[in-house]
Amino acid sequence: MKLDLSSILTKNDVIGVACSGGSDSMALLYFMHKNQKKYGITVKAVNIEHGIRGESSVSDTNFVKSYCEKHKIELISYSVDAVNYSKENKLSLEEGARKLRYNCFHDAISKGYITKVATAHHAKDNVETILLNLFRGTGIKGITGIEENYQNKIIRPFLSLSKEEIEGYIERNKIPYVVDETNLSADYTRNFIRLNVLDRIKEVFPEYEKAVLRLSKRAKMDDDFLSSLAVKELTEEKNGYSFPLSLEKALFFRVATLALKNLVQKDYESKHITEIYNLLEKKNGTKINLLKGVFAIKEYDKIVLFKNDFNKEKEIPFKEGSFSFEHGKLLIQKIEKPANLKDGFYADESLFNGAKIRFIKSGDLFYKFGGGSKKLNDIFTDKKIPLRKRKFLPIIENNGKILFVANVGISELAKTDEKTKMVYKFTYEEF
Repeated sequence: MKLDLSSILTKNDVIGVACSGGSDSMALLYFMHKNQKKYGITVKAVNIEHGIRGESSVSDTNFVKSYCEKHKIELISYSVDAVNYSKENKLSLEEGARKLRYNCFHDAISKGYITKVATAHHAKDNVETILLNLFRGTGIKGITGIEENYQNKIIRPFLSLSKEEIEGYIERNKIPYVVDETNLSADYTRNFIRLNVLDRIKEVFPEYEKAVLRLSKRAKMDDDFLSSLAVKELTEEKNGYSFPLSLEKALFFRVATLALKNLVQKDYESKHITEIYNLLEKKNGTKINLLKGVFAIKEYDKIVLFKNDFNKEKEIPFKEGSFSFEHGKLLIQKIEKPANLKDGFYADESLFNGAKIRFIKSGDLFYKFGGGSKKLNDIFTDKKIPLRKRKFLPIIENNGKILFVANVGISELAKTDEKTKMVYKFTYEEF
């Protein structure tokens, strides 16, 4: 069996082979252990007893333990309760066991026992994954299949091999293994595909495995290209991301998915992407609550996805200093009145005794220089200040009269005159 693993292995790697005792994982453990000097790596075994099959499962773990002792392979063992975990988290037993298994892998890596985990997924597993994703309504990403090297932490050395090649390797090298009876049960979704679908397909399409994997490779090329375009269109914002309204639909969906994934990691669904896309037909400022405190808003020429992490409004006594807010920082400095009042925002110092810093309230009026009063919200609209930022812009008020508004300026009520000697200078820097 010829394999070149130089692209997924690095010298001095400590590889933990995920080993259940079944035929594929035992073949992988045997192969990796036999070739560790060739690649300059150290091989260990990682076994997880899922608590699903009672004594049978424990017996399989003991089999792996005995094999490792005999061949002087260090074993890292875990025991989990996949049944109760799946019930508590409303997952299928298959999915719950998988989540716990990968939690154990990441634990072994984070604690420094190993640097990478090697799983025994092979070409047929890859085909099963692609078909399952297809039947569940996947996009292009779903038909790219299992990654050979995931985040440089999870590797699949056998991914290019057929099940028949692995079985031949086991027979030639007389590799012992145990049979997991759940692999013979059609109760699990993947096993249903394996036992009831693939053999029938092979009767009509003997080379179906190779054909599906060719599709997978082409899909990966397309997915990588589209992903690179999506990354270019995504702009990081305070607590979120934005992207243009004008994107083509296919790219829009991909960019929206990337933004949502970055914000919540999981639990988002295709319906959430559709809800974001539907904002295109809504008026400016329309905001929707997607999930987990993540909002999407149509903001002039872009869509913004953000987490609302601000808990409550503040009211701060006015004083000199630097103040940080949700979207920016306000600097207040007391200085002598400069000769040039056009290079910044300056207000008469005598008008701020007892003033306070707050946020916008319903009915707030702002007195523009020489222009009378106007609703502050209307001024924000004129200046195209996004709705999501308006309620977090600092306002300085004294006795109900607004003297300064960040991103707007000084009120007519706070202007300097010939008697003014000292002023406050206001500088607002947006994050």
